[in-house]
Amino acid sequence: MKDERFIVTYRIEASTYEEAKSIAWAVQVEQTIEFPYEFVTNPYIKETITGRLESLEPIVEDSPYINVGVMPNAVIDVSRYYVARISYLVDTTALEATQ
Repeated sequence: MKDERFIVTYRIEASTYEEAKSIAWAVQVEQTIEFPYEFVTNPYIKETITGRLESLEPIVEDSPYINVGVMPNAVIDVSRYYVARISYLVDTTALEATQ
């Protein structure tokens, strides 16, 4: 399983692409190292352990992610949402789905 990764898809609310990217970065760090990234000195942790942003795109009207977790009949302003795909190293989960 060495270096095998899995991908989690997130819907991010943000007013700009840069804000969405910043939120995605916070998720990448929090879901893996749970430690201020700027204090990490080990290159393996920085490059492999930390979550990796695979893609970040504005959400589209027919996205399957548009209504996930949204109250029925709620109106969503698609211009404020992005879909982030973040990959994580399988080994960081200890093979527990809840991780």
